[in-house]
Amino acid sequence: MVGADQHILISGAGIAGMTAALCLAQAGFSVTIFEKSTKLEDTGAGIQISPNAFSVFQKLGLSKLLTSMSAAPEGVRMMDAISGEKIVDVPMGASMKERYEKPYLVIHRGDLQSILLSRCIEEPAIKLNLGSEVMDVASHANGVTLLTRNGKLMRETPASIAIAADGIWSRIRTQSLNLPAPVDTGKIAIRALIPTAEISDKEVLAYTHLWLAPGAHGVTYAVRGGRLLNVILICDADEAPEQEADLENILAIKTRRWHRSFKDIFGHVSAWGVWPVFETQKIDAMVKENVVLIGDAAHAMRPFAAQGAAMGIEDAGVLAQLLSSNEDKSMALRKFEAERLSRVRKVTKFARTNGNIYHLRKPISLARNFVMRLTPPARLLSRQDWIYKWQLDG
Repeated sequence: MVGADQHILISGAGIAGMTAALCLAQAGFSVTIFEKSTKLEDTGAGIQISPNAFSVFQKLGLSKLLTSMSAAPEGVRMMDAISGEKIVDVPMGASMKERYEKPYLVIHRGDLQSILLSRCIEEPAIKLNLGSEVMDVASHANGVTLLTRNGKLMRETPASIAIAADGIWSRIRTQSLNLPAPVDTGKIAIRALIPTAEISDKEVLAYTHLWLAPGAHGVTYAVRGGRLLNVILICDADEAPEQEADLENILAIKTRRWHRSFKDIFGHVSAWGVWPVFETQKIDAMVKENVVLIGDAAHAMRPFAAQGAAMGIEDAGVLAQLLSSNEDKSMALRKFEAERLSRVRKVTKFARTNGNIYHLRKPISLARNFVMRLTPPARLLSRQDWIYKWQLDG
């Protein structure tokens, strides 16, 4: 067991970064997090916590708190977005817990961040520095040195290992380690949150709905204790909207043939937001000397498997476990990279395949719907067994 005197630095106080800090503190390390934002805002939309990610939070003792602030959908309802007809219900809820021994939850990103932040603040082994931007990192024989800037003050901090959890536009990834930046997938995600009190169809709230259309798909699920409905439309980015009016026009064009049961939701939206979808095209490295990449900094992926955040959470748990069980840190990092690269590559490929299936056009989409209707729901769910059955050892 590595002693508690070993110090690890983390760049980024997002979900992956704070999860890593908590896992490392639990394993006996001292941790310093540097976050360029001066305040961690309660922002974002929904996030899905599948059983594999839940296993990491379970080990951190967060199960009850996480469950109390999340929702567990009864199932995923696959819909034909054009006809408005149900294709199939894939059971979740109790079925998910019975199959994987852990729940499948949906939560507002801000709520999950709040849970992690509170625990980090309470943990004496974790020091959180807000308003501190990581400018560079250098590996050397004694470990690493992180260069940070807080206002006009520049500071060097030494440690044994540095973790880059600074997100998809990681400065450490591109500037310090000279790895390629993520690439534009040509897709955009258009999102909104709607007060559920305005929605009369309660089936919309009980299930995660997945609306499949040619070249696009929509997702809806309840968050914030069922008070808000998270709405997402992912489609081709034919042109980038410059203002909200443009965005509403693009929405109208993209969904002009969609069934009113989905489009009726639009009437309750006060404001839409849009994000281009980027991904790491070639995932060839997660470690360079004494610097480790986790989460989107390492493997930003398309959202078609709802596993982007989950992979960062897994990274955090595995890294802490390997560092605590191997006195040779270099060996631990090599093991981490070998184990995680193979998994995130496979999940990334699975997400791309899902996207192709979701966005099929006629007549192939008709065959897809026909096969889904004939396939037992449990068999459809079993496609993800290899993802959801993963759990943190110990």
